[in-house]
Amino acid sequence: MTPLALFLLACLTVFLGCIEAAFSSLMKLSLRLMAERGGKSDRLGEYLDDPLQLFVPLRLLIAACVIFAALFIARLTDVHDPRSVLVLFLGLAAFVVVCEHVIPGLIVRRDPESVLDILLPPFHVLAKGLREHAYAVDVAR
Repeated sequence: MTPLALFLLACLTVFLGCIEAAFSSLMKLSLRLMAERGGKSDRLGEYLDDPLQLFVPLRLLIAACVIFAALFIARLTDVHDPRSVLVLFLGLAAFVVVCEHVIPGLIVRRDPESVLDILLPPFHVLAKGLREHAYAVDVAR
């Protein structure tokens, strides 16, 4: 069960990493101007106008994925001595580098705008749910 959960977390982290890599590359002026002129996606335009709407929920979700990955890797390595702690840290570092940077970079490098057109609709649902949950918690105080 733990390896499956770790694999699913890796997939989610790659998904979120692709959004971050594509959006970050679009933030470069020349690509941003092309994207704004293209007018393909209204949602992309909203996020380009206010990048914090994208980056805050994105970073929160990636942080949650990394924390859960650390828990699952710790469960797999059965942390009990210095060697297993080293394996935990190396495993977590590999998880972050590969799932958050390398694979998304390879996926996004050719056409970041097309990647965002595909990935933003499901991310928007996640971000909207996160915003509504945060608002409900804020109202409850």
